[in-house]
Formats: sequence, structure tokens, C-alpha cells
Amino acid sequence: MGLTINYKIKVEGTKQQIADRLIEIRSACLDKPFEEVSEVRSIIITKKMIDVYQFWQDYCFFPNNSVKNLAKRNQELLDLGVDIGLIVNLDVHGKLTPKRQIISLNLWPGKGCETFNINLIKNKTNNVWHCDNYCKTQYAEHFIRYHLLVINVLDMLKEKGFEIKVNDEGEYWTTRDLKILAKNINEYTGILVSIEKALKESIKDTEMSVKCEIENVKNSFPGDEIYKIVKC
Repeated sequence: MGLTINYKIKVEGTKQQIADRLIEIRSACLDKPFEEVSEVRSIIITKKMIDVYQFWQDYCFFPNNSVKNLAKRNQELLDLGVDIGLIVNLDVHGKLTPKRQIISLNLWPGKGCETFNINLIKNKTNNVWHCDNYCKTQYAEHFIRYHLLVINVLDMLKEKGFEIKVNDEGEYWTTRDLKILAKNINEYTGILVSIEKALKESIKDTEMSVKCEIENVKNSFPGDEIYKIVKC
């Protein structure tokens, strides 16, 4: 829960054509203040990847599981050339089947922000590739800077001929107005703080405890302070 950029990407072309465009975008991203920029990867989902993932998923529900063993299963997927986030996304969207082709570029703006994943999945019957994903920026250490980094890459994708549909809960995608973005993050932060307070109040006479991410990062920007944050 929290302010998020939802995006859908669509493009038509061969695997090499799409990869070449993403390589150009990756090159541009290396000159921007991303914490991490992955290589452009071409992945074909195999039955072994699915088997490892399903074992990982089932293992999560065992009462005596451990972080160490879960990490081991995650590493097995990484060794096979696919990360757990990507394969979970495929599973959720009903696309986790052998031989699915994926071209992937993963960008991490920085601490507290989710990874901005461009995972283009090829249709089975034609050369159309789709990505349906989101990036939560609510808890970013440098919220506005990281939020604008994601928007900037979406702009670059559009310039390269990718069809883009964006639902930016901060409304910056449509308005390009920092004051509106600041207003929205302030409202989201206020709502989350209120929910946190209500949860803690509801369990104050019990042995239960609540820890919310909003305790760590309460983004709020009064007046023109937003411009100073972007400038630095």
C-alpha cells in the first residue's frame, strides 16, 4: 500500500529489435543516478525454472521454513537466469509456461523504492511484446528524485516507439507539476500514518504488535521545499 506508478508497455518487433532498443535505454540510464542498472537479458522460461519456483512457493507455506532456505531457492532461480520477482509476476498473470520469451531490463532508483522492471513477454502467436507492472515509490528515501527517474524512463520508452499506458498515483505523468506530486505524496503519507495509528490503537491492550513501513519514511514536502530536493 502506498503511492505507486502503474504501467503497461506494448511493442511489436523481433527479439533482436526489442533488445537493441532496450540496450539504448540502458545506456542512457547509466548516465542517470540509478543505484543499479541491470544488463538487458533475453530469457526463455524452462520447465526446470517452473519446477524450482513451484517448490519455492510451496516451501513458503511450511511452518518451519527459514530465511536461509528460502534464499537458497531464490538463488537457484537466479542461477537459472530468472529472478523470483519476474517469475511471480508471470504466475500472477497466468503466463508462467515453458518457452515463453522475455526481454528484461531492471532498474533500481535507490533505497526504499521498488525496482522498476521492464519485463517484456512475447505473445505466443505474433511478434507483440507486453509488460504489465508497477513501481511503488511511496517509501523511497529520496521520493521525488526517484519518482521522476521512473517517469523519465517511461518517457524514453515512448520516444523509442513503445506504446505506454501509465497510471501515476502522484499524477506527475499527466501534469508534470511537482506541486501536485508533492500534494499527493503528502495525502498518501497522511492516510498511511492514520492507518498505522488506528492499528496500534486497536491492539494496545493485547500482546500483539504492529510495524509499518511508514514509520521509517514519512515523506512530506511543505511549499517550495520540493524544488530544493530535486535540485540537490
